[in-house]
Amino acid sequence: METNVIWGMGVYILSAWTPKVCYKRVLIYLIIASFIFMGFSEADGIVNGDTIPIIISSNDVIFNDVKITGDIILTNMTIRNKLVIENSEINGSIVFDGSQFMKQVSFSDTTILGQSSFISSTFNHVAKFKQTNFIGRANYKKAAFMQGEFDRAVFYEDAIFKYCTFINEPTFTYASFNKDALFTSSAFNGGDFNHGSFYKNVFFNDATFQDKAYFNYAIMSNIADFSNAKFSNMMSLNDSRFMGYADFYNTTFAGDAYFSDLKASNEVDFSKSNFSKMADFHDARFSGYANFKNASFRNLFLSGALFNQFYLPWKNVKGKLDCDEYLYLRMISTYKDLGLFDDADDCYYYFKHNYLQSYQFSNFIEPILGELYGWGVKPINTIKWSLIFILVFGLFFWFPYILTDTNLVKGRPDLSITKPSECSPNSTVQSIGKDSTDLHAASFSCVVSSIFLSLILSLIFSARIFASALTSTIEGPSLKDSGSNIAKLEKLLAHIMAFLFLIAISKTILREII
Repeated sequence: METNVIWGMGVYILSAWTPKVCYKRVLIYLIIASFIFMGFSEADGIVNGDTIPIIISSNDVIFNDVKITGDIILTNMTIRNKLVIENSEINGSIVFDGSQFMKQVSFSDTTILGQSSFISSTFNHVAKFKQTNFIGRANYKKAAFMQGEFDRAVFYEDAIFKYCTFINEPTFTYASFNKDALFTSSAFNGGDFNHGSFYKNVFFNDATFQDKAYFNYAIMSNIADFSNAKFSNMMSLNDSRFMGYADFYNTTFAGDAYFSDLKASNEVDFSKSNFSKMADFHDARFSGYANFKNASFRNLFLSGALFNQFYLPWKNVKGKLDCDEYLYLRMISTYKDLGLFDDADDCYYYFKHNYLQSYQFSNFIEPILGELYGWGVKPINTIKWSLIFILVFGLFFWFPYILTDTNLVKGRPDLSITKPSECSPNSTVQSIGKDSTDLHAASFSCVVSSIFLSLILSLIFSARIFASALTSTIEGPSLKDSGSNIAKLEKLLAHIMAFLFLIAISKTILREII
């Protein structure tokens, strides 16, 4: 390898040796050639790290299957040539802080025994670190990547990607992080972390993802911090594992969020998170405490999900929840344990009203009775339907010839109903005086008044009948046979409503008093 380099440099020097060429330029080439020669040892495949900055200043650096001794240091420089060191071993550190790479950079399949530092570096072309072994700390803080590829890379110490910018989707598939992985406040166009292994803490707090973000089959063994992160597109954590505390506090999911088959062994905090589209947790397993306090949802899928302990405010998921019978009952039980009886009652009512009625052969009577008393958790339903029954039966009593005694109270003829037929012009003249000239208007007013009064009194009659079924102190009015049959039906309904009301009261208001 070194022979080819030296011969090539010699030929170039001879071709450049003309009277027109300055001797200083030739001297420079000789110096470079001497460095290159010294960069190779007698054993083929060993390169001195000090020579690489000299070579790359004028030529591409392309090494394969070599051993580099010493550090490679090139800071705050614009590197216009390729830097490719693959299938190799670097027995030192690499430091490129503040440098700009205009062409390809690759350390794929290379083991770096020292530290790797690319602080504030800019990669304007593809940067390949596939299957790279970072034995020392890898620091890419504030680096900018046009295309970053870290598939199957292994980080034995901290991997620092804080405040980084990824123009295109970076890939970290099957990457292993043995110490902390820090992506705090980084800007991703997208991200592929499928099958990633995070054996210590991982931080994506305050990070932003403009495109799709994948974390499927990832293993996060310790703290996983996604707090205040923003996912503008789809985010997927399907089949992933959270072994430690997972923090999604105040995280924004603007696209669909997938957590299906997720396994969480410790606490997971989704408090104040915002799910603008679908949130899919079907078949997820939460062995620890799952906190959804003040989280907002558009569509929440929890079918098949299992929770050990969780808090999911009913007001935040009412009408947006798709889950099975087991989870409804777990939610009801949880609300009761927390003393949130209103949430428990609302959840139970929603479950009975929407879930049980979805059965094809649901009992015909049960839905009707359930609506009348809110399945025992809504006494207000009983009061509402009682008023409706009084109104309906009052309209029946309003029809002509049903009432035989139009006196509301016996012995009080002044409370009797004036029939519209009694509002004749002659009787109207007598009532308003012989000098009246507006007989037709007076007659019309009499008819309207009598109709309105008869309606009011009919409703009062209906209320008296309804109340007489509940107590013996109120006597019902005298009715014809047809009216008596209607009254019997109303009394029967009154007994039923009273019974349902007592059930609802005992399960709600009395429960809280006791």
